[in-house]
Amino acid sequence: MQIRLPRRESAPAAERCELCSAGVAAEQPHLVEPRTRALVCVCDPCAMLFAEARPDARYVRVPRRARSLDGFKMTEAQWDALGVPVHLAFFVRSSPADGVIALYPSPAGAMESLVPPGAWNEIALENKAIRAMAPDVEALLVHRVGDAREHLLAPIARCFELTGMIRKHRTSILGSARDGADAEIHGFMARLKAEARVAG
Repeated sequence: MQIRLPRRESAPAAERCELCSAGVAAEQPHLVEPRTRALVCVCDPCAMLFAEARPDARYVRVPRRARSLDGFKMTEAQWDALGVPVHLAFFVRSSPADGVIALYPSPAGAMESLVPPGAWNEIALENKAIRAMAPDVEALLVHRVGDAREHLLAPIARCFELTGMIRKHRTSILGSARDGADAEIHGFMARLKAEARVAG
């Protein structure tokens, strides 16, 4: 299943809140619609309206900051059991699906699959931080391209940013990235890790 990506960013002066049409900064907040996983760019005042998650709310506010996962544990067998066909993916606890969804980049955009509950629970038992992962808005980002073994809790907006970057290169990540995407992926992960704080 292919899902909708956030619309391409334009110059900061042209950015508008998708709820009230007010101008927004380059680093604008985002909301997500859990049912469709569509992102909405909003201004700070509109984002404040969704600061507290409500069960009946159409949108949920996306956090801005990634969190590093020191000492994250996952064996090769556990990774294989997740059933993801590529080496770069993010995993979201989906309220509508009542389970964990794996989303991964492809030349056609973000693809998704439902993660086997037993496979996810086995990893979660050894990693307390992902058991407290905020549903719908926060993702476990796993980077295993080449020799990389990187794991972060990242805002879903940043994960879709990475997906859009890979789509731009129209490259496969079934093995190692090519055509300049490899450097961009490593650079993106380095920036995200620099921004992150350690998850408790």
